[in-house]
Amino acid sequence: GLYFGWDEMFCFQAMASSNHLSLSKRCPEYRFSILPHAKKRISHYNNPGTYGARFLWMESEEGGKENAGLGFWMDHVFHMSNITLSCWLQYLYSGDREYLKSTGYPVIKECARFYVTHMVYENPDGSMFIGKCTDLERLGPAILNPFMTACGAIYTLEAAAGAAGILNEDK
Repeated sequence: GLYFGWDEMFCFQAMASSNHLSLSKRCPEYRFSILPHAKKRISHYNNPGTYGARFLWMESEEGGKENAGLGFWMDHVFHMSNITLSCWLQYLYSGDREYLKSTGYPVIKECARFYVTHMVYENPDGSMFIGKCTDLERLGPAILNPFMTACGAIYTLEAAAGAAGILNEDK
């Protein structure tokens, strides 16, 4: 089992939009199950909980091992927003608040923290931008303020704010 955060979202959407919610929930549940690995990956001296979580580009089934091989595509981070999308849409389709609290929101929150602590930068005038990363491997290596990643970061932050509001957490 190898999992692409980008591709799994398409399978998720097919299952969720056809009302196979018990099957679609497996994608967010998988991400929740390996959340400790993703948090540890970017923790400060093995102290997870401040800098979010970073899921790998091609994650192994047990989590914690990259399987894509070395290359500039390792600098992708837009897949984090697809992981968020699956977690958030599972709630929107199901209305299952307990799922959101126990599984979906913890993943969404840590993806949002990752973007804020690692990718969002502020100009002196207060405007913000996304730092360099590979946006789509066919476009080449890292670029500043990459369009797809910026859209994904915005979506992730909106989903995190929406979920926090529903759960009345993390004001």
